[in-house]
Amino acid sequence: MNKQYTRLLSFLILLICLSSFGPGKSGPGKKDIKKHKIKSATETVTEVTEGKEKSYKKSYNKFDDAGNLIEDVEYHPDGTFKKKETFTYNGKNVIEHVMYTPQGAVKKKVLKKYNSKNEKTEETDYDANNKLIEKALCEYNTMGDRTIENTYDGNGVFIKKTLYSYDKKGMLTEEKTVSAKGELIASKKYVYEY
Repeated sequence: MNKQYTRLLSFLILLICLSSFGPGKSGPGKKDIKKHKIKSATETVTEVTEGKEKSYKKSYNKFDDAGNLIEDVEYHPDGTFKKKETFTYNGKNVIEHVMYTPQGAVKKKVLKKYNSKNEKTEETDYDANNKLIEKALCEYNTMGDRTIENTYDGNGVFIKKTLYSYDKKGMLTEEKTVSAKGELIASKKYVYEY
């Protein structure tokens, strides 16, 4: 496993775990979830207002045998549904991410494909009617760093390109997105102290 892949995999795992048990949330980490074979976790909040206690279920998370988050549900304090997302994996990688409406219908679906090095090569976004909204194709350098992401609309028309630059240590230094006409849409720069 190369250094870039390990760093990217660690970041993705952290990101998935933080989506359930991030800042402001408590609960077990992925390591404990897998070690203790936790199938689900429910967060219940009890608040005291004017001397009266009120409890409600804030969130419910379901995990697979590898400790991966496969279902993330959040609720409003009045008990109504706030959001639901599900995740499907091909081992370590998320290959399907589905977001639902408060009524439980599919709102958006994202499918991802990976190459033999576990680098994401394609991401497709579909709307509630399973109509293709957007498709992104990714390219990588020999170190396993994503260098280019070309994005197309639902009709296959090229709409934007994101270019990624790295320093000698393989750390991301810049993300630059340009339109199909080459006009700058957005730019992010990262500076590290070593």
